Amino acid sequence: MQKARVLQLSSAVKNWLLLFSLLCLSLVRGQAAGATAILDVVPALSELGADWTTNATVTILDPLSRPARHPGHAPSKGMTNVFAAKAAAKDQMGWGRFHFGRGNLLLNQGAYFVSIQRWDRTNTLNTAWTGWQSRPDYTPWRGAPIGESCFWTEDAKFHGFTFRRGLFHVVITCGAQSDHAGLFRLAEVIDAKISGKSIPKPEQTPP
Repeated sequence: MQKARVLQLSSAVKNWLLLFSLLCLSLVRGQAAGATAILDVVPALSELGADWTTNATVTILDPLSRPARHPGHAPSKGMTNVFAAKAAAKDQMGWGRFHFGRGNLLLNQGAYFVSIQRWDRTNTLNTAWTGWQSRPDYTPWRGAPIGESCFWTEDAKFHGFTFRRGLFHVVITCGAQSDHAGLFRLAEVIDAKISGKSIPKPEQTPP
């Protein structure tokens, strides 16, 4: 009789442990499913400031975004994201490229291009980040910090700012003649939306 009770108790404990394991698994899956969609961190014009006139999706491939896929057309060759080839990497969960305009769009002086990538594991992003830091045009960022880590790139035609936050890494590029204030405005708004913080008010500077 006592042995039967022990067996019943053991079976009940096993069932409880099984239910607990299933509950933990569902919570983990729920957290993964609750990852932030790329389109949720793309700034609206109203969040950037009154002088912004354009925000358009060029390409989006992200199962969490709606729409999840938008082919679009790539901007001119020199203005595309320098890391676009990484979009097909197996460890990336989402990727999008966007065009923003501010003030004077003649000769691309007010044009900015943003690429946002979301990875599924920190270690793969860390490995890629280390590789990007070996770029010949890599320059450590000396200004106000944005994201968890960031750097600057530039050549005779184009300038770029790259930062990371969580599983996201963001690249913003503009022409060498463009106002860098617009580039950093995009960066601070996207960083705030990724981290869930309040969006800082824009500085009242002319484009």
